[in-house]
Amino acid sequence: MKVKNILPLFALMLLASCGEKKEITHLPVQSEQEGRWGMVTTDGEVVFEDKFENAPSVPRNERFLVQNKEELFEFYTVEKEPRKIGTVYRTAMDFVNEVTAVAEPDSVIKLIDKDGDVVLRLDQINDKDVEQVTEVYDEAFIYADETEAYGCIDTKGKVLIPAEYEFLSFLGDGYLLGKPKTLLPEGERRNPYWIMNLKGEKLGEVNMMKYDGVGSELIDGKYLQVYAYDGEVPKYGLIALDGTEKLPLSEAISNIQSSCKDMFVFSSGELYGLMNVEGEVLIPAKYKHLYFMSGERLMAFDEGYHGKIIDVEDNQIGTYGNYVHLYPESKYYGNNALVPIADNQWTFVNKEGIEVGERHWYQAGGLGYQSFVENDYCDPKELFEWLKVRENGIDGLTFSSMSEEVQARETDIFYDNIGKNTGFRKKYRNRDILVDIYMSGNLKARRGGVWKHTNATPICFEVSFIDDRIDVPSCWKAAQEMLQKLGKKKVEVSGPFEVYQVNEDTYAVAKRGPESVYFYLCKASALKKVLNDDLYEE
Repeated sequence: MKVKNILPLFALMLLASCGEKKEITHLPVQSEQEGRWGMVTTDGEVVFEDKFENAPSVPRNERFLVQNKEELFEFYTVEKEPRKIGTVYRTAMDFVNEVTAVAEPDSVIKLIDKDGDVVLRLDQINDKDVEQVTEVYDEAFIYADETEAYGCIDTKGKVLIPAEYEFLSFLGDGYLLGKPKTLLPEGERRNPYWIMNLKGEKLGEVNMMKYDGVGSELIDGKYLQVYAYDGEVPKYGLIALDGTEKLPLSEAISNIQSSCKDMFVFSSGELYGLMNVEGEVLIPAKYKHLYFMSGERLMAFDEGYHGKIIDVEDNQIGTYGNYVHLYPESKYYGNNALVPIADNQWTFVNKEGIEVGERHWYQAGGLGYQSFVENDYCDPKELFEWLKVRENGIDGLTFSSMSEEVQARETDIFYDNIGKNTGFRKKYRNRDILVDIYMSGNLKARRGGVWKHTNATPICFEVSFIDDRIDVPSCWKAAQEMLQKLGKKKVEVSGPFEVYQVNEDTYAVAKRGPESVYFYLCKASALKKVLNDDLYEE
């Protein structure tokens, strides 16, 4: 199952939009090019240096993540000699709360505490498999189940909002934005988004008949950005929690970005300025880029992308005028911010823009914020069921499917193919599965100067289980069981094959390689080609 990002607007990271967040007390730094990474406090005090080959994450709750050589995640404590806690994880969330979500290799999602101990298995909620934990905020997680419905739980696993939404996201300040999983009423082109509290109580609606998109962060804890297109240029405005209009859609606002208190960065064309929720322009749109460092400080970039620190009245703070990096964004955590004063030179400055401390750092920022965990458990038996392997076809396609229906499933590996071969790629819990389809004739033929679909139908489906994260012995056993389930009679053949006759005109075949398993469902006319590995035709 893949994450659905159906909000047609950027999603800002709630924990870092305004700076000055109490939970951020340390920052990852690299002392020299190609050197190892260390950690400093937000006052510039060195905690440890040159410890990790890969960049750590920004610590939260005195725990940080780093990837090992196998690209698996590990948690460590923030101290002079960091201690590893827990085990290794395929995916993991930062410790925003006292517990966080993780998934070990080939395991379901779990919640662990700051010592790495498992406090809860999130294998199922309300009798449905938990596939993802997609967001975290104060004492709560958003999850998605096997039906691709989203819900919300607290840190003890108690359901706060049932999984009844096709989209769900935290807005901050105890509010969420959700889109109910319901059918469109007749005459409506879009279902509304709901603005809710953590009890699932609906406070208001975002009218998607009026708006083309909606933001994912509250401004001033009360307002939500919306936009609608007028031709190719969007107009932005604000609505209140009950869905009523606060700031009308305006041609003068072509985008709304980071916010702090009752102010937000807006763009007019390609330039950025500052506005408040009453629509008053505090700084005209004159900067090439602009973002909040704290409630009183912003980083502003000119046409040459040279940055300077300014206050909310557009007065320059300090003397520096060459902050050269747009990303990672510099934030004030407490009294100081780590800023770039040259291409590979970072230093701490205070709120007067004066350099503090004696150290300069080659690089800062580290591993990006980790806010997504995916179920990594793989049961090959379940995989075959997920693929909908049936005696007359696979994944909804059958031996009677015409070329147009088959080619509609084509992915990038078979772009606009006209020959006898096509196929598609699927992901099962982040594992690549390839389905090749061999046809009775060409998919398209040229008629009257135009390429048109033919009446060709599949003669063989080939499923390739080649992802190295699929256990070959378990997959082979599941393939054998599927053969026996489909087949009426075993056919004796030589080589690395097992063959069963499904009916008079259909055979199921499994082939085991040293690092892969292949499963075939074919017509009798194609069986010889399968056994001779001769299916592909130009």
